[in-house]
Amino acid sequence: MDKNLASPSLRHSNSLSLKAPRLVQHLSHMAARLPVHALLLIILSTSLLQDSIFRGNARVVPSSLRQSLDHENHRHSTLVTMVFTDVLSSKAVLPCSVPAHDNISVALLDPNAAPLTACPPSQLRSYWRAPESRPAVQAMSQQVPGRRGQMTRWLVKAAQATDSPTSQHARADDLEGVSSAALPKKRVNGYKDSLWTNSILLFLILAVGFHGYLRQSAASVAHVPGLEDTISAHLLDERKQAASNTATDELALPQTAPVSAGRPENRSPVPSEPRSQEQLDELLTEKRACEMTDQELVSVVLRGKVPGHALEKTLNNDFERAIRIRRNVIPLTDQSTASTAETLDESKLPYDNYDWSRVSGACCENVVGYVPIPVGVAGPLLVDGKSYMVPMATTEGTLVASTSRGCKAINQAGGAVTVLTSDGMTRGPCISFETLARAGVAKKWVDSEAGQETIRTAFNSTSSFARLQSIKTAMAGTQLFIRFKAATGDAMGMNMISKGVEHALKVMRSKGFDDMVITSLSGNYCTDKKASALNWIEGRGKSIVAEAIIPAEVVRSVLKTDVESLVELNTSKNLIGSAMAGSVGGFNAHAANIVAAIFLATGQDPAQVVESANCITIMKNVRGSLQISVSMPSIEVGTLGGGTVLEPQGAMLDLLGVKGADVARPGENAGRLACIIGAAVLAGELSLCSALAAGHLVDAHMQHNRTLKSPSTRA
Repeated sequence: MDKNLASPSLRHSNSLSLKAPRLVQHLSHMAARLPVHALLLIILSTSLLQDSIFRGNARVVPSSLRQSLDHENHRHSTLVTMVFTDVLSSKAVLPCSVPAHDNISVALLDPNAAPLTACPPSQLRSYWRAPESRPAVQAMSQQVPGRRGQMTRWLVKAAQATDSPTSQHARADDLEGVSSAALPKKRVNGYKDSLWTNSILLFLILAVGFHGYLRQSAASVAHVPGLEDTISAHLLDERKQAASNTATDELALPQTAPVSAGRPENRSPVPSEPRSQEQLDELLTEKRACEMTDQELVSVVLRGKVPGHALEKTLNNDFERAIRIRRNVIPLTDQSTASTAETLDESKLPYDNYDWSRVSGACCENVVGYVPIPVGVAGPLLVDGKSYMVPMATTEGTLVASTSRGCKAINQAGGAVTVLTSDGMTRGPCISFETLARAGVAKKWVDSEAGQETIRTAFNSTSSFARLQSIKTAMAGTQLFIRFKAATGDAMGMNMISKGVEHALKVMRSKGFDDMVITSLSGNYCTDKKASALNWIEGRGKSIVAEAIIPAEVVRSVLKTDVESLVELNTSKNLIGSAMAGSVGGFNAHAANIVAAIFLATGQDPAQVVESANCITIMKNVRGSLQISVSMPSIEVGTLGGGTVLEPQGAMLDLLGVKGADVARPGENAGRLACIIGAAVLAGELSLCSALAAGHLVDAHMQHNRTLKSPSTRA
């Protein structure tokens, strides 16, 4: 039975049944000290006592209703449905926590709802109940269809009561009788069996004989010198240890609110009765929400007492439990999405065994889980004389394999060479003035030597790493756009540069431009996460060039094509074809594939693949060998902050040897990561273009990029 809703009289009968084995054990321990005739009397009384105790479960059933239920119990299953008036919801089936036995299904139903339906045990909840109601049994039944033929449904009506909740439970005998009467009869009738009774008697007699033997053995050594003190000390130690274990066990017995692994457990027993809304609100006020059950937390979120996004804070950073509750709340918050969101709680989206402390407040909000993505490694790839295994997170078959083939060709040619040509993140705010004249004055001041020095000093004062490199301005009517470019060390640097720009604009306003209006700190003159000719021409983040010279023999043996075919294909596809499409920065075969895969694996911002994949691939025939290069002017990466704080992504940066900041040479690790990405793009371009030149692309994808059919899929 559920401890939350079991009434006092029924709990009393259950407690007697639990105490019966202890009583038998206590009597057996006393047996060795009693005369034989007293022993036989105790054995007989114990058997009768047990029989009466187990009969006590059905003592409150009205005789007419008991006969009907006894008959139904032996014939087939019985459904018992409780109907309460004045319930707290108008829904057909209200959640409840009344226990369901093998042959009983119990539910709280709105009396105005029709038809009446039973609530399956999997849907029982414990945070709603009908207030101020007194059950009154009515011997009503109806035949309903079931899995095993006809089943009887008993309707137990509840009359409105003005009594207190205490007297409410005291008058619930008839209702308890319905539940207890339908318990399996084998639990009661088993003690009427003479074979079972004789087995108990035989066991007790053997126990008495064994105790007598131990008592005689103990008496034979009672006078050994010093033995009594030794035994006493030993027994005392055992009792202390047993007391310690018992205390520990008793602390673990009460049902507790769930807690997450790795945190100190706050063992707060679930109350014996469901708490009222006022009690729950009081717990919230006292910041004791951790003591609530999951169902109670769901109810307070649905009532708007706790914002769904603030569950982690409300539960004192019990992240896993907060996510579990949120997955239950979401399907109940909006009826328009309920049909699609109802499976969220039991979906295959994982949420456990993850370090959510690294995510909270940094990477994601309203968390409901995480999406695992396969990670492969391409390589080894020799870059500037050092070999790297390149991690790639992708769901596209052949991508890792193809990149690995390109790595093999580059390695046999002596490796790739890279050059970092520029390193600076940009931010382009938009400011405006009332007149064109004032906007023109502001532009001239920003472009002047005095203006740039003032802005540079203000900007650099906001960070130990951010150093302003250049300022570029452009006007559109009365609006002035200023593009700040600054080095940001090993961080990608968006937050760092935004902070510096904000302070620099405040200083500018104090230099005679108090009439300017800061329209937006980011005016798309940066440009971030969008295709832009400005990024293509001026660069943003890290600008790199990677090159390799592949001998003709390696082209034939590894890439299965020839130099002239590759040069011709690159010109036609990557240069002329992209120009015909009006591409900006897209003069390549599939640079975004490699950039996106490495970004996901190493914790970079996936949205910045847009500009980071800007690339032009050039191929030449140099004295019979293939000279291939990729120029990428706007790779936006960092080796600290953002998604790099997550353990899996940090592990992939460790694999490349570039995790964190290089204290001696700020920006070295992020620059090295950009060069590795450029070299990997070089390998990917080389392999894909070779497959296209040889006509192998379709065959490769048919072999490695085909989804296996599920058993339910028709051929």
